[in-house]
Amino acid sequence: MLMAKTLTGQQKLTRYLIAQAREFRQEMDNLSLFFVTVVLLFFGTFLVLPLLNILVSAFIINGNFSLLYFEQLFKDSDFFSLDPSKIRNNLVYRDFQGAIHIGSFHWNTVMNTLFVAVGTTALSTLLGVILAYTIARHEFPGKRMVRVLVLIPLIIPPFVSGIGIQKILFQRFSVFNILFNPNIGNVTLIPLFTSPFVIEGLLAVIITQSLHFYTLVYLNVSAALVNIDPTLEEQAENLGARQLQLFRTVTLPLAMPGIAAGAILTFILSIEDVGTPIVFTDTLPGNPPNQVSSLLTMKIFTSIVQITGDISGKALAMSIILLMVAMIGFTIIRKYVSLRRYAMLSKGGILNPRISPMRTRNVILFYLFFIPFIFIALTPHIGVILLAFTRQEDWDINDPLPRRFSLDNFINDPRAVFADSDLAKAVQNTLVISTLAVIIIIILGVFAAYVLERKKFPGKSIIDALVTMPIAVPGLVLGVGYFFLFAGMPKIFNPIYNPLNILVFSFAVRRFPFTVRAAYAGLQQTDVTLEEVSWNLGASKVVTLLKITIPLIALNVIAGSFISFVYSTAEVSTSITLIGRGGGDHATIPTMIADRIRDIAGGLELACALGFILMSLQVIIIVISEKILKNRADAMTGI
Repeated sequence: MLMAKTLTGQQKLTRYLIAQAREFRQEMDNLSLFFVTVVLLFFGTFLVLPLLNILVSAFIINGNFSLLYFEQLFKDSDFFSLDPSKIRNNLVYRDFQGAIHIGSFHWNTVMNTLFVAVGTTALSTLLGVILAYTIARHEFPGKRMVRVLVLIPLIIPPFVSGIGIQKILFQRFSVFNILFNPNIGNVTLIPLFTSPFVIEGLLAVIITQSLHFYTLVYLNVSAALVNIDPTLEEQAENLGARQLQLFRTVTLPLAMPGIAAGAILTFILSIEDVGTPIVFTDTLPGNPPNQVSSLLTMKIFTSIVQITGDISGKALAMSIILLMVAMIGFTIIRKYVSLRRYAMLSKGGILNPRISPMRTRNVILFYLFFIPFIFIALTPHIGVILLAFTRQEDWDINDPLPRRFSLDNFINDPRAVFADSDLAKAVQNTLVISTLAVIIIIILGVFAAYVLERKKFPGKSIIDALVTMPIAVPGLVLGVGYFFLFAGMPKIFNPIYNPLNILVFSFAVRRFPFTVRAAYAGLQQTDVTLEEVSWNLGASKVVTLLKITIPLIALNVIAGSFISFVYSTAEVSTSITLIGRGGGDHATIPTMIADRIRDIAGGLELACALGFILMSLQVIIIVISEKILKNRADAMTGI
C-alpha cells in the first residue's frame, strides 16, 4: 500500500514537471530561450559553481562528509564564546599622554562582528529614516541641494575613506582636536575641552560604515514613502489622526518594507565589509589587541595565503558562515521588496505624494541637525581631498590645514600617480577590467531584463533571484570560491598567475544587479505594443530587439552600466582576495591603495590621490545615473 502511494506521488511529480516544461516551452520563443540559456550558463559557471566548491571543500574531507572544520572553529574561544568573563571593556580609557580613547568592548569574533553589524544597521536606519521622511514629505528651502548632498556618501573610496575620517575626527592630532582643544596644535577655534579625543576600534568601524550605508536605507525608505497611497493617510486624518499618531500608526507601517529592506541590506554589507576593518586594524596605534582584527572578514582575509592559493579549513568554515548570514538576509530582503506593493492600493497607479510645506521653526531645527551631520558624513571625502593635494612635509601635525596645496601627488614627482609606472599600471588595469566586465554586464543584463519583464514562465522567480543575489554574496567568499574552482586551471585562467582575467568575470557577477535592475525599469516604462507593432509588420524578434526595444531603454542601460562600472573600479573584497595587497603587474586601484597606506614615506598621500581620482569618477557617474534613473532605489542599490 505504501509503495502504491509512493508511486502515485512520483507520478504526480512527473506530470507536474512535464506540465511545467510544456508551459515553459510554449511561453519561450527561440530568442528568449537563448537569453535564458546564456544567463544561466554564465551565473552557473561564475557564481553557483564557486559557491558549491566552497561548500564541498568545507564539508567533504578526504572523500567523507565531515564537520571537522566547524568543530575546530567553535571550540576556539577567540572565535565564539558566551562566557561573559572573557569580555574586555575598552569603552573609555586614558592613555599615558592624557588622550581619552573611546572604543567598545572586545569579546570574540562572532560577538564583535554582530556588534558592529547591529550597531551600523541601527545608526544607518535611524539616519536614513529621518532624512527620507523629511525630504520625501516636506517642502523647504534648499531641498534640492539637500537631496544631492545626502547621496554623496554613497560614493566612498576604499581604504582611504577611513584615513580621511581619522585625519578629520578620530586621531589625537585630528583637525577636530586641533580646532577645539587649546592644548593641541597651533590654532584653537573654540576651547571646548582640554583632553584630546581618539575614537578607535569597533566604534570607529561602526561610525565609518554608517556614514556610508545610511544612503541605502535612505533610498529604500524614500521609494517606499513615494509608493504609499496618499488616500490611506487622508482617511486616517479624517478619523482624527494627527502628526505623530499618523506617522506611527499609518505611514511607518506602510513604509516598513522599505525600512526593512534597507536595514537588512546594510546588515549584510556591514558584515562582509573588509576595507574598513583593514584600515582601522593597521593604522590606529594603541588599539586593544584583536579588537578590529577579530572581525569575521578580517579572520577570513588573514587566513588566505595568496602565494600558494592554500586556504585553511577554518577560513572555509568562516566563509560558509558569512555566506549563510548573507543569504538569509537576502531572502528576507526579497520578501520585503515584493511586499512593498501592498501599499499601492489606488487603482491606476501612484497618486500625487503628500508633500507639505515645512514651518520656519522646523526648517531651522532640521538644518541645525543636517549641517553638522552632513559635515561629519563628508569628513571621509574632505580628509581624502586634503591629503591628496598636499605632501607630508607640508602638513605639520599641529596645524588644522596644510601650509600649501600642490599637485605633487599627481604630477611633478617620480612617485606621483601619473609618473609612477606601478600606479599608472594599477589605474590602467582597473579601467580595462572594469570596462570588460561592464561589456559583459550590458549584454547579459539586457538578456536577463528582457525575459524577466516581458515573459511569464515557470522558474522566473529563480532567475530573478539568481541575477539579484550577487549584491548579497560576500566578495571574500566569492574570491575564495574562485581560488578553489580555477586554481587548477591553465595559467591564463588561474587566479594565482593571472588574477585579472578572473576578476573580469568576478566584477561582472558582483555588479550585474545594478544594470539589470536599470534595464528592467526601462522595460517597465516601455509599452510592449511598440514591439508587437514591429512583429506585425514582419520584423523578427531579433530585429525588433535591436531597432525598437534596446534604443528605447538605452538611457536606462547606460545609467545602470555606469553604476556597475563605478562600483567595479572600487571593488575591494574580490580584488584583495585574488590579488592581495599591492599586486605588482596585476595591481588594481584598491589593492594599490591598500599597499600605499602602509608606506610611511608619503605613501598615505599617494593613496589618497588615487582615492581622489576614484571618488571624482564615482561622483560624476552617480550624479548622471541618478538624473536618468530618477532616484530609483531598485536600480541604485541593485535590489
